[in-house]
Amino acid sequence: MFKRIFTIFTYLLFSLNLQAQAPKAIKYQKVVRDATGQPLANQQVAFGIDLIQNGASVYGENHQIVTNAIGAANLEIGLGTVVVNGVFSRIDWNLPTSVRVYLDPTGGTNVRELGTADLQPLLANGTSVVLDNDGGSIYISDNSANTLAQLANPEKGDLAYYDGTAWILLPKGNYSQLLNLNDIGAPIFVGENRTAQFKVTLPQGDMLSVHPTDNSVSVQWSNAGLNITSLTDLKTEGDAIMDFNGWANTQAIVTQFGINNNVNFAAKQCADLQADGFNDWYLPSAGELNEIYRQLGPTSAGGSGLITTGFYWSSSEIVDDGAWGQGFIVGNRGSSSKISESRCRCVRKWTK
Repeated sequence: MFKRIFTIFTYLLFSLNLQAQAPKAIKYQKVVRDATGQPLANQQVAFGIDLIQNGASVYGENHQIVTNAIGAANLEIGLGTVVVNGVFSRIDWNLPTSVRVYLDPTGGTNVRELGTADLQPLLANGTSVVLDNDGGSIYISDNSANTLAQLANPEKGDLAYYDGTAWILLPKGNYSQLLNLNDIGAPIFVGENRTAQFKVTLPQGDMLSVHPTDNSVSVQWSNAGLNITSLTDLKTEGDAIMDFNGWANTQAIVTQFGINNNVNFAAKQCADLQADGFNDWYLPSAGELNEIYRQLGPTSAGGSGLITTGFYWSSSEIVDDGAWGQGFIVGNRGSSSKISESRCRCVRKWTK
C-alpha cells in the first residue's frame, strides 16, 4: 500500500468507449492532496498503471501529468508510455480485469501503489461504482457519446446522472432542498425553494426562512391567561428583543397547552404547519420577530418592504396573561392579552 507520506483523496472517473468491443482509452482523473489535505495544484506528478488479468500484468504504462488549479490530474489510460508489456488495443476485455494505480506526487520514478480495483463485471454491466482500497471510486460508463466531459457548461455543485442512454446534467438545487427520485427513478431536487421564501439572517448567523404569507390573520396566543411554566417572563423590551429561542418557546407552549380545548392558537398554528416539504416551522420569538421587521419591514425603516402591515404574535411571554408582539407598520413592540387575536407568520431555520 502507498505509504501515507501524502494524504491523497482519490476520485477516479473512467469512461469507456465499447463500440469496437474494446475501449480506445480509459479517462482517468485524480485529485492529489498533500499531508495537510491541500490540493497539489499546478505540479508535475507521475502515475503508473497496470492492467491485470489472471494475476499477471497484461499492460503497463506511465504518465507524467501537471495537475490543474484544483490539484486534479487528467490522463487517458491506453495513451501513456508503455513500460513493460502488452498492447492496449489487443487486451481481451472478456476476461476479468483489474486496474492497479501507482503515484509519485513528486513527478519522479519512485511510484508507489495506491490500490487495485476490479473492472469486471463493470464492463458487462455498463455503469457501476466500486471503491478501491485507497478510498477512491472507480466509475465505468457505457459507450454513450454523451460523456460527463461533454456536458455543456456545468457549474459548481451540478450533478450528472445516467438515464440508460445518455448522461444528463442536473443543475444544483436551491439552499436546503433535498435530492430525491421521481416516479421514473431520475434524481430531482425537492423541498424548500429559496426564491419563494423570505430570508432573514439573525445576529448570531442563523438563517430564517419566513413563510411568504401570513399563516393566520386572526389567531389567539392562547384561550386562557396561563403562564408557561418552562418559559422565562421577559419583563422589558430590551430583554424581549434578545430572545432568539423561538423553536424552544413554541415547543414549550404547545406541550403545555396541548389541544387547547380544540381552540387554535398561534404556536400550534406554526407547529402543525407543513409547507415546502418541511414540518419544522415555529412561531418566532420576540428577537426573531424584531429581525424580521428590521429586514423585511417597511422600506422607510430600512427593510425590504415585503411585510408592511399588521401586528404579529411572538412566542415570547411577558406575564401570565400577556405575550410580546410587534407591529409591522411602525415597528411598535408591546404586550397583548393572550386571548386577543393577532396575526402570525411562521418561520424555520435553514440547515447549514
